[in-house]
Amino acid sequence: MKKILIVHKPYTILEPEYVKDVCDSMDGAAAYCDCANKLIVVPLKNNEGEELTNGYRLELLEHEIIHCLIYEAGYDGTGWSSDEKLVEMIRFISEYIRTTGVLGCLS
Repeated sequence: MKKILIVHKPYTILEPEYVKDVCDSMDGAAAYCDCANKLIVVPLKNNEGEELTNGYRLELLEHEIIHCLIYEAGYDGTGWSSDEKLVEMIRFISEYIRTTGVLGCLS
């Protein structure tokens, strides 16, 4: 079990074998977050029993952290924190900015 801070709030990161080991109702989900209980679940294996690569697990963690950031920013009532398309779009934009070096254009 690991702890991280998201907007100064401690979240617990669990890494079970499967998501369903922590939350039966999320069986079938690639990863899971419960913002109200400050919990993020990133499993070691997918639902077919195949081990997930560290790179993919980091993508899942980033995706779940974005859900939590939107929630902690006060946008939970808007439905944005549960909008999968919006969260994945933000993750893609974040990855693009982080990996392309576009921020290095300033002198």
